[in-house]
Amino acid sequence: MGTIDVTPADRDAFLADARILAQTVRLESGCLFHSLAPDIAPDGSMVLAQRWQDQAALDRHMRLAGTVAFREKWLGRLMMDVAAYAVNSA
Repeated sequence: MGTIDVTPADRDAFLADARILAQTVRLESGCLFHSLAPDIAPDGSMVLAQRWQDQAALDRHMRLAGTVAFREKWLGRLMMDVAAYAVNSA
């Protein structure tokens, strides 16, 4: 979970690419939840939330061609503050 910041000029293009990626991410084995939502602030901030069945599923996701291509296109054009959390319930 975390935040992603893009410039206001890149916001619409980023969201368009993110919508395309989200369609496939949500169908991936082990993806329990995936959401990227614009913050109400007009500055290009997004809130990212994902839930994966396990670390192996997340690792597979990060290696998929669509994920790699998205990251290669956007990582140099945004700022991310994303952290992974693991909570085990009894």
